[in-house]
Amino acid sequence: MFSRTRSLLPSLTSLHKSPNPSSSLFSSSSQPPITNTNNKDNIIISRFHHKDWLTSKQATTLINSLTNPSTALTLFNLYSSRKDYNPTQPFCISLITKLVQARQFSPIDTLLKSLPQQQRHRFTQDFFFHLIKLYAHQAHRIDKAVETLFMMPNFGSWPTSKTFNFVL
Repeated sequence: MFSRTRSLLPSLTSLHKSPNPSSSLFSSSSQPPITNTNNKDNIIISRFHHKDWLTSKQATTLINSLTNPSTALTLFNLYSSRKDYNPTQPFCISLITKLVQARQFSPIDTLLKSLPQQQRHRFTQDFFFHLIKLYAHQAHRIDKAVETLFMMPNFGSWPTSKTFNFVL
């Protein structure tokens, strides 16, 4: 027991050191550590400039790891201009979620309209249910949720009773 406690001491003392010597680990005046989120997002975006080939799974992982949702549009523009651009369902769900968090709704329509005809039939009812849910709950745009419901057959996906009941 003593050795375990002793092994934690170096990590606690390193936490205690702060740039402000008057603040302590348990003081209410200590400020939380500031992380540079833009730096992390810039590193993620730079991977789209330098990496030769990205699978759709790698692109989805990168968009999920963005800390600032407003950079999702920049990432989408970079990814859509690449030769390996493949807008899969998980990528689109992640992108749409980030765009809704950033309150950027017009790129969602652009994304859905820009999908190639052969790609449109890969999207399931669950994708559209998630999109309708985002429109209704987070965006508070019931009109877009109903429009998405009526748009589903264009993508080869028919609404289920679950989706109809959710829209009601």
